[in-house]
Amino acid sequence: MVGGTGLQIMVYTHDQSDLFARICDYLGQKGLDVQDARIHTTKHNYALDSFVVLPMNASRDLRSLADIIEHELGEVLQPVDSATEQKSPKPAVQAKRQSRLSRAFPFAPIVELQPDEGSQHWRLALVATDRPGLLAELAHTFKDFNVSLQMAKVMTLGERVEDVFVISSPSLSQPRQQRQFQRAIYDMLSTEVANAA
Repeated sequence: MVGGTGLQIMVYTHDQSDLFARICDYLGQKGLDVQDARIHTTKHNYALDSFVVLPMNASRDLRSLADIIEHELGEVLQPVDSATEQKSPKPAVQAKRQSRLSRAFPFAPIVELQPDEGSQHWRLALVATDRPGLLAELAHTFKDFNVSLQMAKVMTLGERVEDVFVISSPSLSQPRQQRQFQRAIYDMLSTEVANAA
């Protein structure tokens, strides 16, 4: 769907362990910057995901891009046989110029991980400087730690992202794994700050 401020992409499919990572990888390859995302996993194990994206190249025609995405993303999201799946390198993401403001005033990311009331899920909240491929890197970190994404609210506010994820993983019940996961997220988010300094 083409909107006045960007392109809205809706995905409804059977949930897969790496679905979020595959969607984010595809969007990065196409040079699309995620402005807003809502991720939901139903009780019947289906994913209902919505993304609002802007092309990093402002001159791209959104209508023709919508047709391409509809066709290509459908193929990308075909279920993968885990027995034959090969570990492939993370795909390249089209570069976007970092603004002078984010280069001049980088800030340390904030990462908070808390259990929900029933301790069945965890709430991961983060604030960080936006950069190309950030959501895909997060998705791959989730995959590396065998973390399942239940729900997400992703917002890009200028040069800053404010994201909240509801996640689950048996390993997060162990304090050491919690710390390792939280540290991995923090280190990944800190990469841009270190490069800007």
